[in-house]
Amino acid sequence: MGSRRSITDSGVLYGIKVAACPFCGNSRQFCVFGPECEGMVDQYCVQCQSCFADGPRVRTKKGSVHAWNSTLSAAIEAAM
Repeated sequence: MGSRRSITDSGVLYGIKVAACPFCGNSRQFCVFGPECEGMVDQYCVQCQSCFADGPRVRTKKGSVHAWNSTLSAAIEAAM
């Protein structure tokens, strides 16, 4: 297994506030996996470090945070 690209204990990655995980409520500990990780060819994704839920795979680090926030916010709103 490859190494983590970036990890946070503050809930902020690349200057962007990461939305809380809708599965476990974690709002502080996330990491971004990138191309050096197994199965992540030219892709990045945010992962919750509490329940290990993965966000969408996209082509940029910052894009992975935006995708996590957008996708998971939409899923929460749809469930309400």
